[in-house]
Amino acid sequence: MENILTKINQAGLKFLEPLSLTQTYTVIIEEAVKLLNADWGSLHLAEKNILNRVAIYPVDAPLPFEPRKNGFSYKAYREQKTFVISEKEIYTMHPEVKKGEYKSAICIPLADHEKSIGTLFLLSSMQQKFTQKDLNLLKLFGSYASLAIR
Repeated sequence: MENILTKINQAGLKFLEPLSLTQTYTVIIEEAVKLLNADWGSLHLAEKNILNRVAIYPVDAPLPFEPRKNGFSYKAYREQKTFVISEKEIYTMHPEVKKGEYKSAICIPLADHEKSIGTLFLLSSMQQKFTQKDLNLLKLFGSYASLAIR
C-alpha cells in the first residue's frame, strides 16, 4: 500500500467540495474503493444503534448482503476498530454469496468525536493484506469520511 497517506489526503480533499449528503456518501465509497482497489463498497450509518445502508458503489451493483448484528460491520461500529475479513470468513458468514467472487473484505469504522456513527464496508476480488500501519491509516480515512458526513 505505497503512498497510502498521500492517497488518503487526496481523497480527503474531494470531501471538501460542496456536495449534497447523497453525493458525499457516493464520493466516500468511490474514494475508498479506489484507495483499496476494491470492487464493491457500502456505507452504513447508525440510527438508534441500527446500521442502515445509505449508499453503495457501484450504484447499480447488487447488494450481496445486509449488515448483521453479530457481523463485522456491527463489530467495527461497536469497537471502533478496522477489520480485515478473509475469503473463508466471507463465505462462512454469507453462504448466499457466489463462491470465488470475493477474496477479502474490510470494514472501517466511522466516528464523530469518539462516538460511532457507522461503517464503511468494502469487498475485493483480490486477496488484501494490511499491516497494522495500513489499518491505522485506513482508520484515518474513516475519520475524514466522518467529518465529511458531519
